[in-house]
Amino acid sequence: MIIRKYQTNDLDELFALMTREGPEWTYNTPENQQKYAHALDRSISFVLTDQQKIYGYIRGRNDDGFGLYILDLLVDPAYRGNSYGQQLIEHFQQEFPEESLYVTSDADPYYLKLGFKIVGSVLEK
Repeated sequence: MIIRKYQTNDLDELFALMTREGPEWTYNTPENQQKYAHALDRSISFVLTDQQKIYGYIRGRNDDGFGLYILDLLVDPAYRGNSYGQQLIEHFQQEFPEESLYVTSDADPYYLKLGFKIVGSVLEK
């Protein structure tokens, strides 16, 4: 497995990964695909692949020197437990080693296990 920068031609395989994850991932629904493709083009994204298939990915944003934000992290359910998520996070952070790393998450126990701390909350209106 290798980690490399996301490329536009990865989109169909990335949506297939989301489909394997289940209905809680809605970026791959027909009404969201175009919007998510645009978000990917404006994000920092990496894929975990064997060059044939995508088994994981990470997407985030750099807040112009005020922090690096992980927005999405997904590893194929069949390949979890191999530290692939952690490897994706480490690769992501290596791109900006001087930046603080933040996560927008609904999987807090996972990130707490990796040493992240809860420092606030997200509110929606």
